[in-house]
Amino acid sequence: MTNAIQIVNVRGVFPHLFEPWAGPQGTDRPKYAITMGLTEPQWGQLHQAEEALIAATWPDPASRPPRIERWIRGVAEKPGMFDADPAVVAFVKASSAYLPGVYAPDGTTRIQDKGDARITGGAVYNVHAEPVVYKTPKVGVSWRLYNVQYVKSGPPMGLANPAPNFGAVATDPAYPAPGGGAPGYPPAQVGYPPPPAHGMPPAYQQQLSPPGYPPQAPPQGYAPPQAPPQAPPQAPPQAPPQGYAPPQAPPPQGYAPPAAPPQQQQPPGYPPGPVTAAQLLGR
Repeated sequence: MTNAIQIVNVRGVFPHLFEPWAGPQGTDRPKYAITMGLTEPQWGQLHQAEEALIAATWPDPASRPPRIERWIRGVAEKPGMFDADPAVVAFVKASSAYLPGVYAPDGTTRIQDKGDARITGGAVYNVHAEPVVYKTPKVGVSWRLYNVQYVKSGPPMGLANPAPNFGAVATDPAYPAPGGGAPGYPPAQVGYPPPPAHGMPPAYQQQLSPPGYPPQAPPQGYAPPQAPPQAPPQAPPQAPPQGYAPPQAPPPQGYAPPAAPPQQQQPPGYPPGPVTAAQLLGR
């Protein structure tokens, strides 16, 4: 950091000081950066620092590369970017792969909130940066960013779009545009149309009516649809407990149970019950 210098009161645009940026297409190596809008004296300060670095890198002018790239550009390459400050004649980007220090006007308080409203394009900054030589793939001098100090706010810068070329548009008197509406178009309807009254019970009509509309009564003679009756739920059959005998229905009146069949008489000489062959032979 022996060649670092401080550029005072430069206009800063595209300040990416809290998150690295990979370029408009997202294909570059992400870096922290700020583009400095330079007045003529500031451009001379940076040009002198670049010449001193080139002389120290190649002391013999004959050994210097035939072409050394410089990143300082004239404002004509970006029309409209610095129109808010006619004193700006050139610009250059200082970047770094490491998070730079961002300081408040007192020079000691760090600004660490990426949403800080002071860090905008067009504000005035003091930038601490250093020229560095790179040799691949080409040879040139770029600027490495170290620290940034916010000085004061300024008019917005960095918008390279040309001035708008819109002309006046005649409005149609039949369709005025109150409240900033588009000319020639009817004003937007506020709220929602009321829901149809048919096909829904009155209780739902009150719930679905949007704010600003009174609840609508059903048409005369309208009966809301009734849900079909449902059978009461039945308990599933349960097995009777073990040892349980279901109750018997009483016999009908005049019922007599059937009589038992008469017992067959044993013939004389025969013992009751089953007989054996020995008994039959008298043995």
